[in-house]
Amino acid sequence: LNGLFRGKCTLAADLLSCGWAFEHEEFVGPAETILRHFDAATRARLTESLQFQGLADEVRDCLLVAQLDVLTTAWEAVPKLVKEQQGHMLRRLFRPDVELSVMRDAAVAAYEQWASKAAQAFAAQGTNQAFPEMPEALYRFVSRMRPVDEEATVPGPTS
Repeated sequence: LNGLFRGKCTLAADLLSCGWAFEHEEFVGPAETILRHFDAATRARLTESLQFQGLADEVRDCLLVAQLDVLTTAWEAVPKLVKEQQGHMLRRLFRPDVELSVMRDAAVAAYEQWASKAAQAFAAQGTNQAFPEMPEALYRFVSRMRPVDEEATVPGPTS
């Protein structure tokens, strides 16, 4: 991926992680501003936008997965108190038609790549082949998006 895009993703993820760690519940407003400026793009937007026309599907999927890491890092960093008692704030941060759609699109893309690799491995080696490991991006998605009631039982930044 382009160095500028990677830098944008790293900066956004770091700002969101550190902001929640230092500011706690008072970080809702700045977090919302950072997410709006991050400007996550759904698969449809990446496909339709003139800015992204001509991109290979693999590159588009890589852009989605990079955004997935930022958004799941942001989700994981949100304090449990905000998730449990300020649902309206959580909905402002993670809008269904933008951030949540990007997470869904990216998780589907990562899963489809994994399924394709598994099918190729089985076709080439037969059923004796071990199932390919879950891709890191998909693993991070699953581990970061655990239900709020499980967060207290799993050590992590929001516990």
